[in-house]
Amino acid sequence: MSASNTGTRKRGTELLHDPRLNKSTGFTEAERRALGLIGLVPDVTESIETQLSRVLLQLKDKATDLDRFIHLSRPSRNQTG
Repeated sequence: MSASNTGTRKRGTELLHDPRLNKSTGFTEAERRALGLIGLVPDVTESIETQLSRVLLQLKDKATDLDRFIHLSRPSRNQTG
């Protein structure tokens, strides 16, 4: 995801604050370098499928629909764990 591929010139924390562009741990090493994300996101790179599996496990642990709604409604905290 280079700036030309995203249609934006955002870099670093500005990019991470945009939920349309923030892939969390899904950024490749090359994307991290090109977008100024080194040190701003965890060192691990995960596929979207892996991230989805983690979120589904987190939701499974929630007792009620309200708990699940609240979990999904919270602003992203760069959810990597």
